[in-house]
Amino acid sequence: MKYIKTIMTGRSATTAAILASALALSGCMTDMDYSDVASPYAPVTPTERYPIAVTDTRVSVEIPVHRNMSRLSADVRADVQRFLAQYRSSGTGQLVLVKPKRARHRTSMAVAISELQTMISSAGINSHAVAYTNYPKGAAGTTAPITLSFESFVAIPPECGDWSKNMAVTYDNTPHPNFGCTMQHNLAVMVANPNDLITPRAMTPKHTGRRDVVIEQYRVGAGTEADTSAASDNGISEVGNE
Repeated sequence: MKYIKTIMTGRSATTAAILASALALSGCMTDMDYSDVASPYAPVTPTERYPIAVTDTRVSVEIPVHRNMSRLSADVRADVQRFLAQYRSSGTGQLVLVKPKRARHRTSMAVAISELQTMISSAGINSHAVAYTNYPKGAAGTTAPITLSFESFVAIPPECGDWSKNMAVTYDNTPHPNFGCTMQHNLAVMVANPNDLITPRAMTPKHTGRRDVVIEQYRVGAGTEADTSAASDNGISEVGNE
């Protein structure tokens, strides 16, 4: 019995030592600083700090129709051509042509619509992409125009000019608040089609002409390098050797 008591005492001592170590570790863990772990993610890159907002808008142009009009004026045709080019580059959805339900000058209205249809076709726009609709006739004595419109995306540049911190003092080794904003602002202003910022365009078909030539030359055992003899004959390779 005495031997059994000794063994039990030894186990109790071991258990007590383990518990004491666990309590000591837990005491150390309570003193740890979790502020860095719990802090939210801070944007770092210019695209994160200054995102470009993209929203949709409706772009439209009015085509006036006058009495006894034989064709659209040169200025109106130029405006319509620029409008159709804009639709080709950044328009989404259908091109909508809206005309008055009951035109006062039916002949002139028919001439204008026919000419617009010709211009739309010449701009490379499929007839299935054009939707036609009407609106109620305007007040007496007013000219009821034809309206062309389409949906488009607009890029809204971020606001820059945050110089709240001294650029010469960087104790935390982080970029200054205005870093990268100008680049994002210029990109939003210059982008041809803001829809590309949302969904990139599909790749254009690959050009296989040169690839086929090189593969055929390789197949027959000929050299695959480009022919530079014309450049040598023109003296390009001799530049700087005189």
